[in-house]
Amino acid sequence: MKPLWLKARISFSKQAAKKPTRLFIGANFYMLLVSFSLLGLANVLEANGAQALLGDLIPREKRGKAVGYLQFFMYLTQAFAYLLVGFLYSYVATWVPFLLLAVVAFPLGMVVALKISDPKFKEK
Repeated sequence: MKPLWLKARISFSKQAAKKPTRLFIGANFYMLLVSFSLLGLANVLEANGAQALLGDLIPREKRGKAVGYLQFFMYLTQAFAYLLVGFLYSYVATWVPFLLLAVVAFPLGMVVALKISDPKFKEK
């Protein structure tokens, strides 16, 4: 007899996961090439924007410490995320890591867009 979580996963994957699975599993070379090109462009824009935002929001005397903390926690969370995503991709479903990325990134993007503004004074 199969465990309940396995039955639920199989049922869910049969009904709701057909289209995302086709996109990520059935992709041809050209679709992957375009996808990775867009991903690279997004990473370049995000990295430059994050560094500019860090320079605007952190005072000059605390900027080195802030960058150190940012890099430390970024790499620490990436190590955990690689393990989690590998497990989800291998044992749950191949499309779950992509859905998890969207579910996490959208609210964080909304918080950044709505809560962070330009500083009142400019540093010289």
